[in-house]
Amino acid sequence: MPIEVLTEPRSILLKRNYADGWFLEKYAMNIYWGCQHACEYCDGRSERYYLDLDIGNKICIKVNAPELVKKELRNREKGIVAVGGGIGDSYQPLEKRYGVTRRVLEVIKELNFPIFILTKSSLVERDIDLIEEINV
Repeated sequence: MPIEVLTEPRSILLKRNYADGWFLEKYAMNIYWGCQHACEYCDGRSERYYLDLDIGNKICIKVNAPELVKKELRNREKGIVAVGGGIGDSYQPLEKRYGVTRRVLEVIKELNFPIFILTKSSLVERDIDLIEEINV
């Protein structure tokens, strides 16, 4: 069982002046730092992105992510938003309890931004209705 740390960072978006060459997103975020999947092949495990974090055993949950996304995307130029990324799967098992990813998607829908989600979890099916509405 991982250690869960609830956190309220001051910002959440990684903003680029250009679209990423791999996934074409202009904005990216990690709702969770660390990941219960703890995949051996994970880029986040090998790179650690300069974080002092035991990827599979300590998970930081950004509980204020929906509010931050609303504040940071409100006046931004439209571009694809990557929900989840290299340091934590947005649909890891803890998402079932906290529901932060779904609340972030509701904000993104309200602001009319397209999304990209990279996950290995079937929990994403829970939000398929919302994902379809966002990427119409």
